[in-house]
Amino acid sequence: MLGFLKERIYLQILLLYALGIALGAQLIMPHGLPGRILFPALGVLLGLLGLHYLWQRSHSLLATLPAGLAIICSGFLYCNVAIHEVTSAPLLEYCSDDSVDGSAVVASLPKYQRGHLRFLASLSGLPGSPAGKSLGRCQFYLQCEPGFVLNPGDRIRFHGALEEVSAPRNRGQFNYRAYLLQRGTIVTCYLPSPRFLDIQDASGSRRLAWLTVLRSRLMDSLTAGLPEDLRDLAVSVVYGDKITDLDDELQERFRRAGLTHILVASGTQVSLLILLLAMALWRSPRSFDSRGTLISILQFVVTISVVAIYAGITGYETSIVRALCMGLLLCAGRLFLRNVDGLSTLSQAGLVLLLAQPLQLFTPGFQLSFLATFGLIYMMGTLHPLIMHIGGWRRFLLDGLLTTGGAQLFVTPVLAASFNQFSLVGLLSNLLAVPLSLVLLICGALSSFGLSALPLIGPTLNWLVMLFSLLLDRLATLFSDMPYSSIAVTSPPAWFLLAFYLLLLLAGECFRNREVLSARQLAILQPVCLLLGWLLSGWIAMRWILPHPELSLLRLERSFAVYLEVPGAGRHLLASSYWLGRRHNADNLISSLKARGVSRLDTVLWLDGIPQDNPLESLAETQQDLAASTPGELPFIALPSEQGRIAGLVCQLSGRNAAVVWDPAALGHDDRDAWSEEVDAWLVVESRDKGLDYPALSLIKQAGNASIGWISVDADVAGEIAGWLVSDAEICIKPAPEDRLSTFTIWR
Repeated sequence: MLGFLKERIYLQILLLYALGIALGAQLIMPHGLPGRILFPALGVLLGLLGLHYLWQRSHSLLATLPAGLAIICSGFLYCNVAIHEVTSAPLLEYCSDDSVDGSAVVASLPKYQRGHLRFLASLSGLPGSPAGKSLGRCQFYLQCEPGFVLNPGDRIRFHGALEEVSAPRNRGQFNYRAYLLQRGTIVTCYLPSPRFLDIQDASGSRRLAWLTVLRSRLMDSLTAGLPEDLRDLAVSVVYGDKITDLDDELQERFRRAGLTHILVASGTQVSLLILLLAMALWRSPRSFDSRGTLISILQFVVTISVVAIYAGITGYETSIVRALCMGLLLCAGRLFLRNVDGLSTLSQAGLVLLLAQPLQLFTPGFQLSFLATFGLIYMMGTLHPLIMHIGGWRRFLLDGLLTTGGAQLFVTPVLAASFNQFSLVGLLSNLLAVPLSLVLLICGALSSFGLSALPLIGPTLNWLVMLFSLLLDRLATLFSDMPYSSIAVTSPPAWFLLAFYLLLLLAGECFRNREVLSARQLAILQPVCLLLGWLLSGWIAMRWILPHPELSLLRLERSFAVYLEVPGAGRHLLASSYWLGRRHNADNLISSLKARGVSRLDTVLWLDGIPQDNPLESLAETQQDLAASTPGELPFIALPSEQGRIAGLVCQLSGRNAAVVWDPAALGHDDRDAWSEEVDAWLVVESRDKGLDYPALSLIKQAGNASIGWISVDADVAGEIAGWLVSDAEICIKPAPEDRLSTFTIWR
């Protein structure tokens, strides 16, 4: 293992630098006090660099320690600087419910999706702000028609309210604040129509306007003659999903089949483009005179320019920029007659991206792109000697199995941690779908470059694009309908991820160096691998086999839901149809269930009737109206209100009772004292219209013996409520190993 890292200095630097960034995100410097930490840290950094300079001629491990610590310290400081630049921006002072008039400059490639044009803009003019001073970036959402044109560099005038994005309320919910943070902002602005936005000056975007025109013409040429339901799929495979509005059902099919990476711009497109350019431009032998050097430089410039234009068309996705950096390094190696190592090139590309924006380290796109490429290169280099003697179609099949399997193996833990999903058919679906997507990519690229206009070649290309798009869609449908195509899994802890990758690398290095390892080294490595495998298997078995009773109050926007899991009684969800029809709330609720390892429920109980457009219909076959249910049919004791409605519940978790109340009328019921004394934990939901019944809350604490009391609110309440804990995020109650009720919540 040490020998593997010792041979690749750039990989060592990348790992140490990433470790420093990770530590910087966990140990954030406090606002207003950067000098007390930043300046001493800079002093430590300079001291480490001085020690490295003094000890650099020594070959001992101690000589490399200062350099490694200096790299970690650099990543730590850079991460904190990047976070403070966003979280302390002057723009945050203008966030309120009131609309303001301001000016900004478009700073990203606008993308049209779900009826909105989304783009980043740098604000420089707000009421009361200094003239000409940059206030920070903001993410804009403009509701408009698809034909509305806006380019990077356009100066706009807008009228809207600025809102600071809050942290996620529930586990598994998409962390939109973290996503915006790595883009340089945590502020959003919603504009309901183009009347709230005025383009004052478009001269700044003229240098990039040709890119928008080129993208439009390429898409029109590609989709000419294609059916409506296949156009977005073909565009997404060739140019990624940043420039098209994919159907939700199509995205869900590909997600369940484990083929989401086909719909996004990835290194595959860039690698194929570089390969085609190399075949066209780089086949001539290199001469060492001035003419040969000039030709090589011209080839290099043309190749990188074409790839950079493609990256601009696709919206500069992380995977595309990573592939662009790798392609630049590979072409530079060819230009300067240097041998290029795949892992070293990948590490150099990672360093370039993290130096440009360190917070990219925490985005799933960055992690998946680099881990998939690393797994492909590492597994191919490790196991390829086993199939070198095989030829023909079997060699082609095994090569595809190694590359696809290596990429799938290394990205699986990140998919589980970031998206809480695991697919048992992902490897097989990728073995069949990846070749189809490559053929579709080639045909689509040729068609979009204008060959579709030729008399005989054009119709043939259009027919091939339509055929392979249809086959790819049918293949995704086939695998998405299979059992266990998408299994919800809980997010594994950090130690699980580290142990998993350490096990893979140790096992791979044992296999690669099996002929040179000594008996003593094997005696150490083999037990370590067995111990890691035992720890990983034990954690998985514990999550799947042991029962986990749980009562969770999930907080949604202007609504809530209650999840109840009792061993022997099944999994149940109580939901209110109020505001659950919003896609945002439904997605957050489903994500929160997936984070608990729940992909199917026994029943969904609706508090106010089953909605006509049921967003939770796919979660359970049994959809029940709680108002029409009898107490004997429910896995809990229903608490009635004065109007006869069900306003709360009491359930048993490992011999202890816990209650959830969502209607203050239940707190004033005549039979309150009869059941309040038997409740060990309370969860109270603030009513939308009536507020909290504070006197009733005080009586509950006095009459009962509950040691735990939580109040769920939509916003911060003024002052403290004696004896109660307040949270605007999810509240979860689980039995502890000692059969005591324990609580936790997501803290901001």
